[in-house]
Amino acid sequence: MLSILVSLFIGASGPSLEELPVQRVEAIAQQVVNELSQHQGETPTLVVTPRPEPTPLGAISYAGGHCKIIINPTASAWAQWGRFLTPENQNSWDQIIAASVAHEFGHCMKDARLGSSMAHLSEQTLSALGSIGQTSASQATRVLKQELFSDTVAVLYAKNTMDENTAETVIQSIYQARLKFGSEDPSHDTSRELGKVIHGELSLAQGEKISQAATRILSGL
Repeated sequence: MLSILVSLFIGASGPSLEELPVQRVEAIAQQVVNELSQHQGETPTLVVTPRPEPTPLGAISYAGGHCKIIINPTASAWAQWGRFLTPENQNSWDQIIAASVAHEFGHCMKDARLGSSMAHLSEQTLSALGSIGQTSASQATRVLKQELFSDTVAVLYAKNTMDENTAETVIQSIYQARLKFGSEDPSHDTSRELGKVIHGELSLAQGEKISQAATRILSGL
């Protein structure tokens, strides 16, 4: 399964490879993988390789349980950072990238399937998913719940590892991207449920893993 946080946002004009070197993103991603490995039974492999999708980050989960987080350094993919990384939030670019990696890590978490299945979707969201056809709606619902789980992981990562102001900037960058562009594909429009998540309690309980917190939060929507 290829999971993509920024795949919907084709046509963005983001930082070039010169402005945002691949090595910088790779270093950030490795740090996030190291930090979140305690929340995952198996540590994902970090890979830098060109892919045809116009997406700078993705995750591929294999049937055996292994997962790869992929950095795609093609120019068309790199441009998609523009939906998140703007001149206004340039001081927080590293942290926004880190949260994006955390989102992909969320797809690698062994608890993701259970956690996403616990998510309660609004009637408006279900109606949008239903409009694309019964068979497709079933698959789209699964995809959306997985995206929502991973968005929640990213938000929890930001809230619990960054200072308050930076975390707010990072969380808003994720939310605003979903709010503005998610409707282009109902299976990725987490904006309604994510709005509830970010206005709720995002602190981790003592000894609680991020995957467990995401499951708890989504089951309570």
